[in-house]
Amino acid sequence: MNAFRFAVVGAGPAGAYAVGALLAQTDAVGVPCDIDLLDRLPTPWGLVRSGVAPDHPQIKSVIRVFERIVDHPAVRFLGGVQIGRDLSHRELLDRYDAVVYATGAPVDRQLDIPGTGLAGCLPAGRFVRWYNGHPDASTEQISLDTHRAVVVGNGNVAIDCARLLIQDPEDLCRTDIANPALAVLAESRIREVVVLGRRDPGQASFTLPELHQLGRLRGVDITVDAPSLTGDGPVLDALRSLAARPAQPGRRLTLRFQVSPTAVVGHGHVEALDLVHNEIVDGRARPTTRHERIDCGFVVHAVGFGGSAIPGVPFDDVHGRVANTGGRVAPRVYVAGWAKRGPSGVIGTNKRCATETASAIVADITDGTLRPRHHDRDSALTFLHDRSPSLVTLDGWRRIDAAEVAAGLPHGRPRIKFTSGRALADAARGDRH
Repeated sequence: MNAFRFAVVGAGPAGAYAVGALLAQTDAVGVPCDIDLLDRLPTPWGLVRSGVAPDHPQIKSVIRVFERIVDHPAVRFLGGVQIGRDLSHRELLDRYDAVVYATGAPVDRQLDIPGTGLAGCLPAGRFVRWYNGHPDASTEQISLDTHRAVVVGNGNVAIDCARLLIQDPEDLCRTDIANPALAVLAESRIREVVVLGRRDPGQASFTLPELHQLGRLRGVDITVDAPSLTGDGPVLDALRSLAARPAQPGRRLTLRFQVSPTAVVGHGHVEALDLVHNEIVDGRARPTTRHERIDCGFVVHAVGFGGSAIPGVPFDDVHGRVANTGGRVAPRVYVAGWAKRGPSGVIGTNKRCATETASAIVADITDGTLRPRHHDRDSALTFLHDRSPSLVTLDGWRRIDAAEVAAGLPHGRPRIKFTSGRALADAARGDRH
């Protein structure tokens, strides 16, 4: 039997797990295959590299699993290739038997209130990319010359942003945080961060490890401001524990509940935030007549993410994801990860999701719906090189990786990231010394 040729688009956790699941399931039924793992960036691992907070190294250890997957002789990593820019969806299908899109949910949902265009107000995705050294944020200019910052949102991303803003920068000096972000945080004047949630504490989306980490911050006094902390559940228990901590001198982190922003206020730059207090009726937050204004100079809104449509691929605008049924999109087109189910779950959730999609592919092979089309592996690589002269192979990524690790070693850091496209390209060629 001729080998099936698959393209997996997106080299984050969903894409890596999809490759692993395809390898395992095709091997189990005796179907040979080879897989090209494509990404628009020259670096793999997606949100593990550019989304996970730098002070969460234990989460990033999953990279070792992904490295074993891409080391398989049937797999090629090809970075610097963007569908819709370098080649079309149709051109991709012309060169592979099937395509799996694992492109995530890269679009920040916007805070639909006046004033969000003011300087000093930005969505969480931009802030996270900045402190993680994502090339898209290489020109980002962020000022933290203010006493108070506000983070809008009640999920883990909101907590990550708040924690990075309020903790002692010295505690970040042993992480892989981007150097430009570390320099700005070292000069930050922020002494208070307020996290706003529109619903009650029992409906917050924080996970327990995130809350427990807040309790370990040095020199940070934590206040929980909620109409009530009654009720059962581990999150409420953790919040009550935080609220009961003795006051500490230094910086302050306040977790506020049942308040929503109604406007960002300022003249060219953020100066304050208007809020409305909410009541909970039948489990839903409803605005009351009570309003207030709090002074602040920096606002991050972490109110969710959505997918980005790929020309030629059916897209569900309502749910912000690729339209699919159990991972099937169209003949020879599949999807996995957040692009499939929306931005939900943790990194490990993508493994189960990828298994379901790979099972759909193998079922289509078994019943004859999906057949090999005699594509040539080398000609596909030549085509991609022609379309993307800056294409980075696995060897190129390994050169980047080695150079970043070597740069961090003298400073006791796991790596110092190259944060611009040019620096990454130089490192991929081995031009960094």
